[in-house]
Amino acid sequence: MLLGYGVQNMNKHSKLLKIHFISKPVLYIYDPSKPCHLITDASGLGVAGVLKQPDEQGILHPIAYYSRKLHPYEQNYTASEIETLAIINSLIPDRTLAHKDENCRGVKRMKQRITVLLCCNSTGTDKRRLLIIGKSAKPRCFRNFSPHFYCTYTSNRKAWMTSSIFQEWLLQFNKQLVSKGRRILLLLDNATSHCVPNDGLSNINIHFLPPNMTTSLKPLDSGIIKSFKAQYR
Repeated sequence: MLLGYGVQNMNKHSKLLKIHFISKPVLYIYDPSKPCHLITDASGLGVAGVLKQPDEQGILHPIAYYSRKLHPYEQNYTASEIETLAIINSLIPDRTLAHKDENCRGVKRMKQRITVLLCCNSTGTDKRRLLIIGKSAKPRCFRNFSPHFYCTYTSNRKAWMTSSIFQEWLLQFNKQLVSKGRRILLLLDNATSHCVPNDGLSNINIHFLPPNMTTSLKPLDSGIIKSFKAQYR
């Protein structure tokens, strides 16, 4: 009777666990302002971890999963060593940034790409709203999330900056400056997509920097873009 009771409970909790795994939302969106909680587990066959963050009520929700099988030599580790291995492996980044000329060893190169437009003044007191260019008009990750609260999002087939997207961004920027009665000097590099609208801009004076110019004279290349990528990662 005790064995039958245990099997019934096991089947009941197994079905309940499956329901929770497929229920929406499966993963919450990572919030850099909230603390993270890492929960790990290990056995003689593999290691796993779940990264969670609390919501407004303090309830923890998963934002990332990790699991893998143990290598044959790792199966000889002690229980405490395998538990430590689960923590270490769960903290190792599962993706990295690589330049197009670099080879990725041990992992496949990710093909997902986005383009980000950053614009600010020299003192950092005026930071323009980010312009993000992706490949999909409505990515699945935006199903329960609106990116327009945080940035301006647009898309095209290759997630590239195009002259039409840049001109539209310039016109919107100029419109905001007109409403505030401001005039600015905008410094740009000589990218082919940086095209000025034919009608001109009433409150923006554009100056293109010379080609092959040293990065020390480009404010965004002097650490701003690098810092932004570090915060994004």
